[in-house]
Amino acid sequence: KKTVSITYNKHTRKTEQEALLILQKKIDKKMSEATNRVPSAKNMTFKELSKRWLEEYATTYKESTVSSRKSLANQIERRIGNVLLDKLDVSMFNNYLLDLKQRGLKENTLNTHYSTIRLILKFGRSYCFISDHKLLSELIFPKYSTIQNDDDVTYLERDELTTIIKQLENNGHHEIARLCLIQTYTGLRIGELVGIDYERQIDFENNSILID
Repeated sequence: KKTVSITYNKHTRKTEQEALLILQKKIDKKMSEATNRVPSAKNMTFKELSKRWLEEYATTYKESTVSSRKSLANQIERRIGNVLLDKLDVSMFNNYLLDLKQRGLKENTLNTHYSTIRLILKFGRSYCFISDHKLLSELIFPKYSTIQNDDDVTYLERDELTTIIKQLENNGHHEIARLCLIQTYTGLRIGELVGIDYERQIDFENNSILID
């Protein structure tokens, strides 16, 4: 908020009209200065937009999360950072993501790059730095094969599982040990397991668990 004022020695209808004119000129000048300080897409780079987004992001999230996002943003900036916003094309981001996939990045890791790009672009759209809706609507996350390679799967033998459970118990991680055992005996995913409402979904009389 900005305040402008003017003082006269006497208060008459004439001085009131003069004051209104002078105040309006002062207001117009302040508004003009404020408008000139806001960069447009023609003179702002993607890197500058990324920095502005990170400053706002840091006011909401914890330091470790901000640090992780900052690291990702820096990587994206090294590829696209010097491009002016009005010169951005969605293919730049799609090719960046595709290159990361082809370099062997895991799907979950690539998703963090994808989500960071979306956050920055959404920030740019929200504050009118970006007007091209295609930058968001046509941003593509590269598809990964749904066929699992046996080389990517690690199996535990029974004695190995027993050793892990003992190590957890010995280190005081009793609850995690129980979680591991229940997963082993039921085949539940961890998300299904920790989401169980024990009062409603566990039937101790019939030894059954309802996963809904």
